[in-house]
Amino acid sequence: MTDFYKLLNTVIGGDFTPEQLSKLQNVLTEKQQAKKKKANKVKELSPEEKKLFAKCTQNRSEVLCCPHCGSVSVIKYGRHQNGRQKYRCKDCKKIFGDTNGTFLYRSKLNLEQWNRFIHLTMCNLSLPVIRKTMGINIATAWYNRHKLCSLIQQIEGEQDNFPTIVEGDEYYTPLSFKGMQDKEFFIEVLGRMPNHHRNREQRYDYVEQAGYDLTEVADLQGLERRFDELTPEEKQQGIQPSASKLSALLNSMDSQKAVNVLLNLDKQQKKKRGISNQQVCVLTGADKLGNTYLSPSCIGKIEPKHIEQQWKDKFTNESILVTDSLRAYKTFANNNKIHLRQIPPGKHTSGVFNLGKVNSYHSRLTDFLKIYDEVASKYLDHYLSLFRWMDKYMGKDINKGAALLMDMLTKGVTLTHSRKLKFKPMPFDTKGIIAAEYPYSVI
Repeated sequence: MTDFYKLLNTVIGGDFTPEQLSKLQNVLTEKQQAKKKKANKVKELSPEEKKLFAKCTQNRSEVLCCPHCGSVSVIKYGRHQNGRQKYRCKDCKKIFGDTNGTFLYRSKLNLEQWNRFIHLTMCNLSLPVIRKTMGINIATAWYNRHKLCSLIQQIEGEQDNFPTIVEGDEYYTPLSFKGMQDKEFFIEVLGRMPNHHRNREQRYDYVEQAGYDLTEVADLQGLERRFDELTPEEKQQGIQPSASKLSALLNSMDSQKAVNVLLNLDKQQKKKRGISNQQVCVLTGADKLGNTYLSPSCIGKIEPKHIEQQWKDKFTNESILVTDSLRAYKTFANNNKIHLRQIPPGKHTSGVFNLGKVNSYHSRLTDFLKIYDEVASKYLDHYLSLFRWMDKYMGKDINKGAALLMDMLTKGVTLTHSRKLKFKPMPFDTKGIIAAEYPYSVI
């Protein structure tokens, strides 16, 4: 900018002839016109882009119409700088484009970037790797991954019915609040600390940082110390045994929840064995025809009402349900008059029936979830939808899966706003342990 003003002062103070002034004026005019022409230049769409945008319009309706009012009185209204066609409705006067009502509407990524993003997602790469490979913000990568999962969930949300023999079982995954930073949420709502290793001093620091009035926390060095274990110097200084210190701390607590947290620090550090409220139950079904069902159900042990809610109307009169010996399946089968064969405890088969198909399905699901290093439970349904779609349609052909997903981008869907996505409710029955709609954000 300084060089510009120097040049401007030189021009103002210069003694130019009329010919020189005319030439200077022509040069500036040409420069201004070239800059305006460059700004107004419309990008030329590639054949692939034209084909994809045309498919967006076709999927929205058979006849070109306004997505706002449904009128067919529509005219072309120029183009965006990115080359996309604009339309204007003569009735409601609103302007729209080919991608209105589709996944690509107002997307910050172009088609080439989307194709690359889908390929990286199909390869099960982590968000940091996608961010580094594509040069985008990690929040953008996270949001678009879940938009993609939401798209699959909307289109494939009904899942399959089971007309023949189907194997049913439960799959358990840890209840996770990955990304949650609210200390008050863990202490007041869950009555525990996050599942991260901390020594006792660090755990007391965590409670103090949550806003509770803890005194002498920094001096706690082992709660089991007795008075006779104190050194002579400590006794002269008036240092109390750990039990007395703990009692003083508990008396200063403002919340009974925090008291319980402190009293059960050791129990909280250990994960419960077997089925407990620290795990999410995922109801699974698979048959030999390739039909599958995969959806989170509840916290802890599954009940007949959960199976009823998820599997009602999924079976025909010829269906045979094969499960383990869980009583909830028997109750569900009796209520819906479904043929049931249960594998006895300690056995792997019941005649010609077994659970090999669904166990194999669970094995592949375990390998898939390991890549993401424990997903947040509130987004578990998204990851399960992604796995189910990849396992059913893609197989090992990544290019085939990417092509199918690119085609799905053109279909009309309900777009999910980033704020609604961040504060989505739990997709399963929490059994009152935590409100399903508790508004916590992950990213």
